[in-house]
Amino acid sequence: MRASNVVQLFPRAARSMTVEESASQLEELVGKVQRKKRSPMSRRQVERATDEMNAMRATKDWGAATPKHLVALWAWCHASIYGVFPEEARSPAEFGRACMRAGQMLRQSFPEGGAAQAVEMMRWVWTREKARWGKPDANRDRRISWALQFSGSMVGDWRVCTAGRKLLTR
Repeated sequence: MRASNVVQLFPRAARSMTVEESASQLEELVGKVQRKKRSPMSRRQVERATDEMNAMRATKDWGAATPKHLVALWAWCHASIYGVFPEEARSPAEFGRACMRAGQMLRQSFPEGGAAQAVEMMRWVWTREKARWGKPDANRDRRISWALQFSGSMVGDWRVCTAGRKLLTR
């Protein structure tokens, strides 16, 4: 936009206005743009998601699972295999970020199978991790973080492994 056009849009001389005055006039002209704010998860929401996940684990019914249940399952698996509750899951804000990533993985990688299929992938990941950590010469420099658990890389590894198994049984 040329300077002459700016002067036409704003009746006062553009050079004599302060930043606040410019912003105010721009808001009047365009309207105030509001960003959608996400409210962070509370500790109570994290506890509720964990309780619901434990009930799903007991019944083995993952049909109603949502991203928050997958993150709670990841934290449970982490504590079960490594013997330490993941520090990332203690923070509701970090738990919320993990939920966003789990939701993205569900939409992109499991659009038809949903959470039940994602739980199958998680079962494969943690069965493999348990076997790896059980070896005396295991490389313990790496662990399954939530970022790795809900990554396309992990889904790809699972698909390659399960596709290979299906080919061998035909």
